[in-house]
Amino acid sequence: MNYIVFDLEWNQCPEGREKQNPALPFEIIEIGAIRLTEDLRPDGEFSALISPKVYHSLHYQVRRMLSYTMKDLKKGRPFPEVCREFLAFAGEDPTFVTWGPGDLTELERNMAFYRIPNPFPMPFLYLDAQKLYSLQNQDGKKRLSLENAFRELGLDKEEGHFHRAIADARYTSDIFQTIDLKRFGHYKSVDLYRIPDSRAKEYHLNFGTYEKYVTRGFTERESAMKNKDLQQARCYICGKPLTKKVRWFVDNQGHAYGLFSCPEHGLIKGRFRVRQAPSGLYYGIRILKQTDEKGAARIRLRKEKEAERMRRKAEEAKKEERKKDGWQAP
Repeated sequence: MNYIVFDLEWNQCPEGREKQNPALPFEIIEIGAIRLTEDLRPDGEFSALISPKVYHSLHYQVRRMLSYTMKDLKKGRPFPEVCREFLAFAGEDPTFVTWGPGDLTELERNMAFYRIPNPFPMPFLYLDAQKLYSLQNQDGKKRLSLENAFRELGLDKEEGHFHRAIADARYTSDIFQTIDLKRFGHYKSVDLYRIPDSRAKEYHLNFGTYEKYVTRGFTERESAMKNKDLQQARCYICGKPLTKKVRWFVDNQGHAYGLFSCPEHGLIKGRFRVRQAPSGLYYGIRILKQTDEKGAARIRLRKEKEAERMRRKAEEAKKEERKKDGWQAP
């Protein structure tokens, strides 16, 4: 098994979203990767510029970040050729490592655009070095930029300019090698460019300290939200039905929270949200995790605040209706 630490640079429509190609909003223009052995020893590099076929000038923000020009890119090679070489470099049993979740999605989107067969398994698990860095060095929720994390660790910067794919892949590799994988390596992420196409193929991913459930796709958001499988929960440790302590409720960000109890494993908190896949279908992601009384109290407080927000919202709506009817308080 090898770790493939990689980074992409991409361009977008210089004329804005209205004129972008909806099948390819982000066109990859560079791939850089570092291959590490199972014991994290460097074992090769991959670097290639890609000649653009969809967007023939650089978006102003991309042009500001990058250290090369469209003239440089025109000397690159076609994406299908570079992609096939990159996949060959990755080998037969790679564990991909990225800084954040976006690179794999855009790699697969570009592959689909060029009709390159997707060789990745489902579910497609990878390691998000940005998340692992936060788990080891921060609160597990904060997300630093690659540059800020690199500087925070005080690592030597000799590779070159940030926002070059090969340089950023090297920086990510340097940070990744500081992660205690025995403690944090099981916190894998799941790529969701492709989602399950049936109930039988839905993901139930048990990572030991928590469970992640990914549903099949639905044509409407409301159908995904009301999916009984998403709202019914069993203990991810023993499989027994959970007793509801706080019923699922949704906050103003569209995230649902709940609190449950297992007779054997105590309090378990849950949260889920519904997202839209690149295919246009809606799917749910639910996470169950053990908690304590302090964690339970935070969920109860969150529900109280949400109930108060909804109460105020209802009062404001009534006031507006009264104004429309010409009613005034005496």
